[in-house]
Amino acid sequence: MRKITLDDDLRAKLGDLSGEVAVCDAAGNVVAYLVPPDQREMMYDMAAALVSDEELAAASREYAEKGGLTTADVLAHLKGLDRPEKLGA
Repeated sequence: MRKITLDDDLRAKLGDLSGEVAVCDAAGNVVAYLVPPDQREMMYDMAAALVSDEELAAASREYAEKGGLTTADVLAHLKGLDRPEKLGA
């Protein structure tokens, strides 16, 4: 992870950093979100709670046995989810 040291001007623009901050470009498009360290840890803990140790172990075994998917495979699968199935085919 890269570290950026805030100068006084940028620190003043960001405020107290007690909550999430959206960083936008000149056109107003969000390019990043800043999250305080305590909230970051909470989000990681919540994400970890969604998957059991057994599920992680099973996924690791499956990956070791079968390998992973290429980016092209994943994109093709995702595109297929957008297409309605043809009825009666």
